[in-house]
Amino acid sequence: MKNNNLVEKNDRNYGIDLLRIVSMIYVLFLHCIGQGGLLSNTIVNSSQYKLVWFIEICSYVSVNVFALISGYVIYKEEERKFKISNYINLWLQIVFYGFVITILFNIFASSVQINLEAYIKVLFPVTNKLYWYFTAYTGLFFIMPFLIKRN
Repeated sequence: MKNNNLVEKNDRNYGIDLLRIVSMIYVLFLHCIGQGGLLSNTIVNSSQYKLVWFIEICSYVSVNVFALISGYVIYKEEERKFKISNYINLWLQIVFYGFVITILFNIFASSVQINLEAYIKVLFPVTNKLYWYFTAYTGLFFIMPFLIKRN
């Protein structure tokens, strides 16, 4: 017989986790189709063109689904304090990975010249419009205390 005090409460919702994984895969499809050139390199009205457009259309909703799931998962009933250190930590991660990707691109993409300006742009992802999702999160982060304020 189990003691109820020793049983750990599992708050994970595996359906939500699965939906988040599927939406991340569709976000990858969206980036590969658009940035990878699949959409622009197919013959118009061919079966490949129709398939790529179908996947593109199905992928549009994945960004919104991912954002909704993130909001759902982060919500807590108790009031929390928002720390600027959390935002700075996320910003540092984005800057670090931006530098790493820029350096790797500079090493392996010999046909493209990357100048000092590209490295400086990585330091300021919001003002240089590098990552639209992080830019949107920046605005939301600073108005979130007012949105969640309890009476």
